[in-house]
Amino acid sequence: MKMPHTSGTISFARRARMEFDDTGKLPSRSKIYVKYHRHKDGKPVSDEAEENLNKIQAILDNQTTNGEFPEERVTPKMFERSNLQALKENEQMKEKNKKLEDKVDTLTTENEKLKDQFDGLMGEVAELRQMLLRNNRSQNNVMDSDETQP
Repeated sequence: MKMPHTSGTISFARRARMEFDDTGKLPSRSKIYVKYHRHKDGKPVSDEAEENLNKIQAILDNQTTNGEFPEERVTPKMFERSNLQALKENEQMKEKNKKLEDKVDTLTTENEKLKDQFDGLMGEVAELRQMLLRNNRSQNNVMDSDETQP
């Protein structure tokens, strides 16, 4: 089934070329689709076009949040259910990864605190050893002086 559009008899390729000639920049396929599948008042030309426009917008919104779906890569295959499901699963995995990264950051911070505490305790142990050594030396000196006295 053909989908209605507002490009008239001019092909999308020619429209893209015309825009390139005007702006010096080749428009993406998604921009061409959006531009020529809406009426002047902004309403989609059909229900199917509206559904596709919403899908394109969702993909473009995703692009702006994480930069993974460049606009130039928006293709009709992306609208297949399996690809949309994969996109949804990908988003869920990103959320899980973010939570795991947050946990790793928390554990790393806690680990650093524990290392600092450990280092402090090891310093105290070293001080106690020094005190014991001094105490033992002073006791040995006292015992030596007691033995030398008649």
